[in-house]
Amino acid sequence: AMALDAIRDLVLSCGDLAALLGDVGSDGTVKPGLLAQYSRLLSLPANSTFLETITAAAADKCDFQGRFRESLQLYNLAHRY
Repeated sequence: AMALDAIRDLVLSCGDLAALLGDVGSDGTVKPGLLAQYSRLLSLPANSTFLETITAAAADKCDFQGRFRESLQLYNLAHRY
């Protein structure tokens, strides 16, 4: 749990969300980021679980902090429209 919190905080402090988490292309395909490549080390077996755990939690925190542009990008990556 501490590792996931630390990664969420890293995502929030990083300026380049696409590099860490990936990006959604115009056709809807997800291009994985650096953290997705190492999700198995965190005992997160599926990519959807990784997105749900890290990206959605970071989006919720951005939304709470009033960082709406970043929260929209994170919710988009987590497929929470």
